[in-house]
Amino acid sequence: LALTNFSPFFAGVLITIFGNRLMYIVFGICVVTGQLITCIGCANLSMNVMLMGRIVFGLGGECLNVCQTTIIVKWFYKSEAALPLGLTITLSRLGSVLNDVISPRVATNNNATMAFWLGFIMTIISLIGILFIFIIDYEKDKALNDVNSNANSEDVIKVNPCELVSHFKRKKDCWYLYGNSFLYRCYNGTCLW
Repeated sequence: LALTNFSPFFAGVLITIFGNRLMYIVFGICVVTGQLITCIGCANLSMNVMLMGRIVFGLGGECLNVCQTTIIVKWFYKSEAALPLGLTITLSRLGSVLNDVISPRVATNNNATMAFWLGFIMTIISLIGILFIFIIDYEKDKALNDVNSNANSEDVIKVNPCELVSHFKRKKDCWYLYGNSFLYRCYNGTCLW
């Protein structure tokens, strides 16, 4: 499983080549697919299938962190990035703690398979969140390009995308990103105790 430890490096390369939005969706789909494979393996009592699912999950999951950081760096000026980065890490850790509390209770009261399926539902919700972030980021880029296209070619305006309130309000956009980070950690490691 050490392969997943190197996936963030490759994620950076892929994000540079294909763009953050596309790769955010691809990595989100990897997470959903990996969790689905893990659920199927658990339901069929197949450790090999479960491990394969966790590898696919890990490849996508670790890369999601790179995508989230890239979006934060893009949406905020350097002087503003510390708080959003800190909030993202804090909420992701809070999601991990919540997972550590809820998954064992679900497994005890029902069964381990049910806890994995709960994780699968969380991955679907997170993927929907990724799609929201995709749309928000696309609209922000579009608005930023409109602002820059109206400027002289020598005088390109540097605008913080979170300040382009004509399309979206700043707080709502950023909380989508924070919430998605929280959801990712809620199911990251479901029932592997």
